[in-house]
Amino acid sequence: MAYIGKQPAVTALTSSDITDDIITLAKMAGGTDGNVISYDSSGNPVAISTGTSGHFLKSAGAGAQPAFAASGISEADMWRINTAFTGNQSPVTANWERADTDNFAVLGTGLSQSSGVFTFPSTGYYYINAQGTFSRNGDDRMFGIAIELTENDSSYTNIASGLTFVQQTESDQTGTGCSCAAIVHCDDTSNVKIRFTVGGVGTYCACATDSQETGFSCFKLADT
Repeated sequence: MAYIGKQPAVTALTSSDITDDIITLAKMAGGTDGNVISYDSSGNPVAISTGTSGHFLKSAGAGAQPAFAASGISEADMWRINTAFTGNQSPVTANWERADTDNFAVLGTGLSQSSGVFTFPSTGYYYINAQGTFSRNGDDRMFGIAIELTENDSSYTNIASGLTFVQQTESDQTGTGCSCAAIVHCDDTSNVKIRFTVGGVGTYCACATDSQETGFSCFKLADT
């Protein structure tokens, strides 16, 4: 603004200079319903984009803008072997199916599978629980189920295993089961993958297409 004559000295406003209701919602710039006002690294106001319905505002710590994030578990999946077999499969490469009975529906994207190798849908921390159901008309000292992990999409190591045994009862098939669990940190979906070893020499592994007899469940606990 141009002045005629001498420009007055700059004086800071005080609360008494601002009348009631001079600043109202109507005076604010338009925005998007659901946006949240924050500040950038220079201290200037910015709008945080609206999150997905059901998400919550998650802090990124001092000096960083918050962001909307999913609440609770975002991934839950369940797979099983649908065809019974006798002996040891190391690894199990065939007859896998996602659970599709008893009102189960995958939460999120879910894992993908190729020849028994499972790929995670996104980076993060995953809890995996595997179970096996077995029987034998005889005795067997040791058999079970194991979770194997690769971090380079090539070589695998055993990261968890569950073992059990059968001692024949009443001269007939005797059943047993076991389980194992692990938490996997997937920081690269192209290289970090899992597979499973199941069974034992001469032992029958019970599997089904309509119930979870031998297979695994997977839950995403958190992002990386």
